[in-house]
Amino acid sequence: MTVLIACSEPAAARLWAEACAREGLGTRIAGGTDEAIALLGALELGAAVIALDARGAVDALTVATLVAYRQPGVPVVLMIGPGIQPDGSLQALLPNVRAYLSYATHPGDLAALVMHSAGRPDHVPARPRRILHPPTCALH
Repeated sequence: MTVLIACSEPAAARLWAEACAREGLGTRIAGGTDEAIALLGALELGAAVIALDARGAVDALTVATLVAYRQPGVPVVLMIGPGIQPDGSLQALLPNVRAYLSYATHPGDLAALVMHSAGRPDHVPARPRRILHPPTCALH
């Protein structure tokens, strides 16, 4: 399964991609909206992780909308950056959004949620995780 990671912050994108790779997922990183849109046309996705950050170069709403249109049924996890407070209205607009997670969420937990959202809820994470700090999460 291939996961699209659309994030303009290279360090965060690499961290999320490495966590997904440890769970056996293939990943492709897009550093901007245009790159993410191009990858949507070239890949068959199992899931998408999209950064929603006011400072970023990724238009998360455009990318999530195009994921829903071009590859219906592909789950999207929105990673919420600093200064963003989701109120649930995005889920009304984007039915493929399965979760909102804070950037502070442990990368292994993100990978496990991606696996669960993509239809592999019986997946056992690569290793147990201890909570480093309380995650911010709103599940659909």
